Amino acid sequence: MKPLVAGDIRSCFSMTEPEVSGADPTGLRTRAVRDATSGSSTATSGSPAAPSARRFAIVMCVTDPDAESHSRMSQIIVPTDTPGFNLIRPVPVMGETEGAHCEIVYDNGACR
Repeated sequence: MKPLVAGDIRSCFSMTEPEVSGADPTGLRTRAVRDATSGSSTATSGSPAAPSARRFAIVMCVTDPDAESHSRMSQIIVPTDTPGFNLIRPVPVMGETEGAHCEIVYDNGACR
């Protein structure tokens, strides 16, 4: 965490999904099991800034689908150089078009 706090590396946060409300984590569909993550985020915050400095994503995902709705999810760290981490495109948000948010697809195996 020291390189992140020092500003030497960047992270991004994935939660907003294309077909459910990003404000309600109980509807999340992105799934993670040991060594695999599948899902997509339409507005991953902080994703495109200095791609070489962006080292990991904090991903909000379902890890216990049978649990009570507010206990189903976890936040996991996915290194951006992991196979299956796919930055698809910048997504304009509230007039910002430089790509402070991006669509990212997690394709099985993007979790370590």
